[in-house]
Amino acid sequence: MSLPLRLLRGRGLPTAARSGAAAGRFVWLAPAALLVLAFMAGPILSLATGHSVDGIDPAAAWAGPGAEHLLGTDALGRDVAVRTGYALRVSLLVALVAAFVSLVMGGLSGLASGFVGGIADRAFLRVLEVLQALPFIFIVILVTMLTRELVASWSVGLSARALTQAGTVAACLGAIQWFSLARYARSLAVSVRSADYVSSMIGMGFSKWRIVWRHLLPNTLVPMLAYATLLVPVLVLEEAFLSFLGFGVQPPYPSLGTLLSDGASAMESAPTMLLSSCGAILLLTVCTNVLASRLASRFAATDVRGGG
Repeated sequence: MSLPLRLLRGRGLPTAARSGAAAGRFVWLAPAALLVLAFMAGPILSLATGHSVDGIDPAAAWAGPGAEHLLGTDALGRDVAVRTGYALRVSLLVALVAAFVSLVMGGLSGLASGFVGGIADRAFLRVLEVLQALPFIFIVILVTMLTRELVASWSVGLSARALTQAGTVAACLGAIQWFSLARYARSLAVSVRSADYVSSMIGMGFSKWRIVWRHLLPNTLVPMLAYATLLVPVLVLEEAFLSFLGFGVQPPYPSLGTLLSDGASAMESAPTMLLSSCGAILLLTVCTNVLASRLASRFAATDVRGGG
């Protein structure tokens, strides 16, 4: 029996059910809105205060919080609030690019291994086990350090060097986070391959490319995207860790890890620098984690279904 139209529109639902749906939408929208605001915080603060991200004013060095500088200034007189806003954007972009690299590497390799099966699949699992046992964070530090020395010898501007270093950091972080995603993608591919309709299509002589394009990718892309979003908060922390040690994003681009390092070394002179960078990292990781968990719970359990 079909439901009344007013129930389909939500008008006949109990008050508790409507309140739960509204709360669910708030959990979805609130972190998304905060992330958008964090991404735009740098330009907004720069426009509102009149200070640029790399504007140096030695006369205003170590100024305390006030109307002129909301969170004070650093040793070079640069506005801490503006730099924190831009650092949020840089760290989030690096984490998103790294998550995309993980999605491409882990998704393609895992889907191929799970769909092909056999000896190749078993060999792929053994390779994953070996790679996951390696101390990749030290390899990332070595690669970023060598890249920084190589880029320093190029006859390019400071911004181009920093952009190259940021891209290297994102690629390296993505290259060490694809293992778990590859296992997940492989499990999705095995589920699709073992489905009855896929077995029937193989028995009827359909090409594997047709099965991949019409059934494998449509049934696995959204769950993999949801899983990749779970890597973003982890990547934010790893980028901050590398930048804190001096192997991450380089000047003139600010990074949350760089600001955290500067704040730790000047804790007594400018405590707001340390507190603002810690608060920004907490905001970014909490918002990305809540949003990623919401996406994963909504899409990761997508059922394997037949395509047209």
